[in-house]
Amino acid sequence: MIRAIVVDDEALTSEHIARLLTKQSVEVLGCYDNAFDVLEALHNQQPDVLFLDIEMPEITGMELAEKLRINGYTGEIVFITAYNQYALQAFDVDATDYLLKPVMEDAIVRAIQRVSKHHIAATRDVQQVKISLFGKVSVYVNDEFQPIRWKTMKCVELFVYMLLQAENNDVSKWKIIDAIWPNNTKESADTNFRSTISRLNKTLREYQTNLSVISTGSGYRLQRNDVELQIDARQLEALAVESSQLTVMNIQNFEQVIQNYRGMLLDELDSEWCVNLRLKFHLYFVKLTNECIAYFEREQVNPLKVLQMTERWKQFDLYDDRLRKIELNMYYQLDGIQGVQKYYVDYVRLLQQDLGVEPTTALQAHYKKLLEQP
Repeated sequence: MIRAIVVDDEALTSEHIARLLTKQSVEVLGCYDNAFDVLEALHNQQPDVLFLDIEMPEITGMELAEKLRINGYTGEIVFITAYNQYALQAFDVDATDYLLKPVMEDAIVRAIQRVSKHHIAATRDVQQVKISLFGKVSVYVNDEFQPIRWKTMKCVELFVYMLLQAENNDVSKWKIIDAIWPNNTKESADTNFRSTISRLNKTLREYQTNLSVISTGSGYRLQRNDVELQIDARQLEALAVESSQLTVMNIQNFEQVIQNYRGMLLDELDSEWCVNLRLKFHLYFVKLTNECIAYFEREQVNPLKVLQMTERWKQFDLYDDRLRKIELNMYYQLDGIQGVQKYYVDYVRLLQQDLGVEPTTALQAHYKKLLEQP
């Protein structure tokens, strides 16, 4: 059964709406005539939907809705008003519906149908959410690709920043602001912070991700309601830090994680806080790639398998000496001295064209050593 709270400073109106809701088998948890009582009630009650009057004294319904969203309320909101001028603002705080007074029964039926649809989606089993942070941020919900159209790039940045925090770690508002709006004035940054949280939560709800940024009193965190997150960056980090011994049983997992490295971490963001993270995760990628290549060489896997992996590495470190030595070795195994010579000449030409330099002394020595092989 859907549970509702009705908020209207006109008692006759709230009682009328409550009767209509009860007729639709909705459990009405209470009727309130001011925002303060609603805030208090939500500490003890968890309604699925708020029927909220916009024109109320002291705190308007619109202000109350924005405050509730920031504080973590993830239920539905249906606005009630005598005027239609608030429609655009209503949907900025992710309203499910917008009813004009006098509220008629068919309008309540329509609103409850919409609430029911969202309620069913929200009460499913644990949601599987896959997130890629390499290159462009991408989100997959229950194995279905979600082409999220973020409201602004700051929404993307705030989402990722909160995502990368420890799961139960509260982050202060000013720490977030220092990272994402470092050059704004205090007033401007605070305004941007609040509006971005509102837009971000609206987007996350639109795509039914069961994720939201909430205020905890001591800071902010990314709330994960019945969500199992799979983040490609965290998978890469876990393998790199654990330093598991590569075997025939786990090599495919390593290969898949490396394959998921489609671009540098958060490639579309240019904020300073991303720089060190980007370097750290790239070093993880290089470490795992080297370990896989060493495993392939040790197990005498087909050199083409190694070259497939070095091709991915080359997308990010085109002139890396370690990479070039490995490829020289593979071409020696495939085509002997002739293969080594062709590869080396092509690389010399590339260095001249791009950088105007010769190969390093170490790489030249390695090349000569291969040519002297019997």
